[in-house]
Amino acid sequence: MSQEMLEILIGKFLDGEITPAEKRLLDERIACDESAGRLFEQWQFLHQQMQQTADAQMGLGRSAEEIFKQAWRQSRSSTVQGAARFLSRMRFITGLAAGLILGLGIHFALLNASEKPTGMEGTTTIAEVNPVDNRNPVNGSSSLATMSARPVSRNVDWYNFTDSSGNEWMVEGYRYREKSDLVNCGL
Repeated sequence: MSQEMLEILIGKFLDGEITPAEKRLLDERIACDESAGRLFEQWQFLHQQMQQTADAQMGLGRSAEEIFKQAWRQSRSSTVQGAARFLSRMRFITGLAAGLILGLGIHFALLNASEKPTGMEGTTTIAEVNPVDNRNPVNGSSSLATMSARPVSRNVDWYNFTDSSGNEWMVEGYRYREKSDLVNCGL
């Protein structure tokens, strides 16, 4: 006999709807299986408790229909409250996960932006930057401290372009000056 069949027979017995043949099957199973006997005792205890509660409620003038409607509402409200708690927790977890993914995405985007672009093999370097070291002039060049103290203004334009590999570049270029402008500036 399967567990499902055992439960059906116990239910029929407790409701008083069991046939004599089904009663013999149930008695045989309870006699040879300890777990079936414990299950039968548990169900019988619950059935008695439910019967006492229903009798007490009916003694207060309530019909069986009202008692079961109230029990149904109480079971539904606890289920609905549990579902609402579950959904609010899921919203929180989803928001937390989305924030984490967004933060990681920004972190890796900034990390990749600071690295040298890949695919640069065979490209021509347009300009190299040579830092000036004021403490140790090289090859007789003068340091910034010995240069004249006149204000310097640079006319610089910035150019953005994308090469054929898809890399974006920003290039600094000096503005073109007419020869007459250079004479007026004292150069």
